Amino acid sequence: MNKTTNTTFDELLFCAKQEEWGFVDTHIGEHVGLKETMWAVDQGLHDPDQNVRDLAATILDESEGHFGPAIMETLEAQMRADTHHIVRLRLAVALWKHGRQTDEVRSMMDAALADPDVGSTAHKWLN
Repeated sequence: MNKTTNTTFDELLFCAKQEEWGFVDTHIGEHVGLKETMWAVDQGLHDPDQNVRDLAATILDESEGHFGPAIMETLEAQMRADTHHIVRLRLAVALWKHGRQTDEVRSMMDAALADPDVGSTAHKWLN
C-alpha cells in the first residue's frame, strides 16, 4: 500500500528520533509498503534508539502485507526482548493482526488495551 508520499522516509525517521509523534502519526500511512516493512524488520527493530524501534514497530503494526514465518519469529522474539514497553506492545498488535494469536501475544494485547498510545489499536483488533 505505497501511496504517493508527501514526506520522505528520512524525514519520518528524523521526526521519530526527535519524538515528533504528531508528524509521525500524520505521515506513517505513506510509509508502510514492502520497502519500509523490510527496513523495520532488518534494521529498525535492532536500532539502539528506542524511538527508531518504536517507528519500526509502528510500521509493522500498520502494514497490510503478509508476514512469513521468519518475520513472525523475529517480531515475537523482539516482543519478548525489547526494553521499551511501547515497542513490545506495538509488536504484539502487529503479531495479532497478522495471525499470531497465541496466549503470550494475547497477554501482551491485554496490556496494550490499557496503554494510552496503543490501546485503541489493540481494541480494534481484539473486537
